[in-house]
Amino acid sequence: QINDIKNGKITDTEFSAAKKSLINCYRQIYDNPLEIQAFFGGRSLFEIDETIDECIENIMSVDIKGVVAVANNTRIIAEFFVEGNASDTSSMEEEEVYEE
Repeated sequence: QINDIKNGKITDTEFSAAKKSLINCYRQIYDNPLEIQAFFGGRSLFEIDETIDECIENIMSVDIKGVVAVANNTRIIAEFFVEGNASDTSSMEEEEVYEE
């Protein structure tokens, strides 16, 4: 997927959906006082003064060219492969339940 992004293979629909999803996540912060506290508390540790609305504005200003440029300055340093089947429990040990 990163190679597709590096090559600019991002549809307008995918890009728009990604931006809308991120913006929605930021807007949901307002729904929970603990999320607001975590947002501003975490940012204060790194001396970042950006508000939630400023984050949303920044996301809205991003274009596909910018994403491609960032992707082309990114390199993969680790890859992980997950194998298995969630419905295949034969290799899992069964827990014994004891009733008293």
